[in-house]
Amino acid sequence: MTEPLSATHQYLLAHYGPLLTFNHLAEVLHLSPNGVRMAIARKRQPLAVALGQARRQLGRRVYFEARVVAEAINRCRTIPTEFPLDNNRLADRADKDLTTHEKFHGGI
Repeated sequence: MTEPLSATHQYLLAHYGPLLTFNHLAEVLHLSPNGVRMAIARKRQPLAVALGQARRQLGRRVYFEARVVAEAINRCRTIPTEFPLDNNRLADRADKDLTTHEKFHGGI
């Protein structure tokens, strides 16, 4: 029995087919192809690690499985951010950095 396709997977299949190239993946993620390459190579973010697992090489060409890419996008969309944006917290951090800078450089 097959499981139903997610909306993300349906979109990828309809627009790109079952395999995506670096250019297709970059278009979906709103990045440059080199940005996608670097993110996957560095493996610093959960989405980049998941995309690395979706990578398939056919000869010299590199493709990404639409099913695995859709699962990665859906999974990363539900992960809460580690540092929620809070303007007061960012301002406090900026003040702290400024005082640290002043300590080492004798003022501005």
